[in-house]
Amino acid sequence: MEPAAVIADNPAMQTKAEIAQRLRDTFWALNLKQVKVAGRLGVEPPVLNNWLSDTDGEKRIFPIESAVELCTAYGLTLDWIYRGISYGLPEGMGDRIVEAQRNRKPRRRRPQPKTKSAAR
Repeated sequence: MEPAAVIADNPAMQTKAEIAQRLRDTFWALNLKQVKVAGRLGVEPPVLNNWLSDTDGEKRIFPIESAVELCTAYGLTLDWIYRGISYGLPEGMGDRIVEAQRNRKPRRRRPQPKTKSAAR
């Protein structure tokens, strides 16, 4: 059976937001809580949360050392994490991730503070 074709639109050009969303979907598909993943990576949950934020302006992209640990612990690949290429994922995992992507609830955005000109 062929693995699910979960390939990013442009694997060469992945943004921090795309990587973060792919990891969140993967954790959902594997039924992993961020607290458990943070413990496995040896970081505090707020640190993992910062890495998984979808703000492209921040320079805190998911560190390669932590990505390698995820690959070892959960059968992921660096191609999946950083480029969205599913080839090499364990059988069935691609299908679960596709389901996570389909069932994803929209993320709530923090309200932006009102500027003085907007308040007038």
